[in-house]
Amino acid sequence: MIRTSYTKLKELLSSLGLRSGDNVMIHSALFSLGLIEGGITGFYRAVRETIGPDGTLIVPTFTYSFRRAEVYDVVNTPSSKEIGVFSEFIRNQPDSVRCPDPLFSKAAIGPHAKELMERPSANCFGKNSNFDKLFEKDVLFVALGITYSTGLTGFLHIEKLANVPYRDDFSFSGISRGLNGVEYDDRATHFLRNEKIYGDTITNRESMGELLERKGVSTALSYGYGRHMALRADAWGDAVIAELRKKPYFMLDQNQYANGEIPFD
Repeated sequence: MIRTSYTKLKELLSSLGLRSGDNVMIHSALFSLGLIEGGITGFYRAVRETIGPDGTLIVPTFTYSFRRAEVYDVVNTPSSKEIGVFSEFIRNQPDSVRCPDPLFSKAAIGPHAKELMERPSANCFGKNSNFDKLFEKDVLFVALGITYSTGLTGFLHIEKLANVPYRDDFSFSGISRGLNGVEYDDRATHFLRNEKIYGDTITNRESMGELLERKGVSTALSYGYGRHMALRADAWGDAVIAELRKKPYFMLDQNQYANGEIPFD
């Protein structure tokens, strides 16, 4: 197994565009970096040193609680296992602030954490959502060992802004438990694929990712056991929306698209 030194890790983060003062959301599969010097704590320290005291670190702590008919406890509900160990590490830090979204929560550490973790409405994506706050702040989204198709949930936010024809709003209701331990009735509006019409289609954003790399919107490099990308929110959103206006189905499987299996009505 490869070993990633602390120095190499900081070089990697800098190559992806992380700078002092940045607000950064990191989706990570840390095993793609092999054995990290200092382990998960070493990785955290490298990120914090790179973005400095004025930068804010954000991670996904998605629980999908209401889709699973579970109570969402903002303090105690762990991130879904597929989200990764770094997200849980950040969620459990004493200075971490968590978003109260019962489907797509996030956790943040830094001077803008409280502001960026606010949940302005029940919307998970699109206008007046928590993701909208991240895009308004032009957050740098980083994917370590994550593909365009399997991570980077910000794509859903952009799809909502573009109003793609294969997704619809769907509201989930349930019980949330706040910081004070008090339970309350809550709901969350997801932007789900319309299963009745598009249930057999496959999300494939790799062609979009290649396009973003050619345009210089996505910084991508290979290291260790995976590829790693970074996209600044403003440029990312503008570029994807421009393409979706021309080809609304561009981020669905291109073979299905070419064979006419995807309806166009």
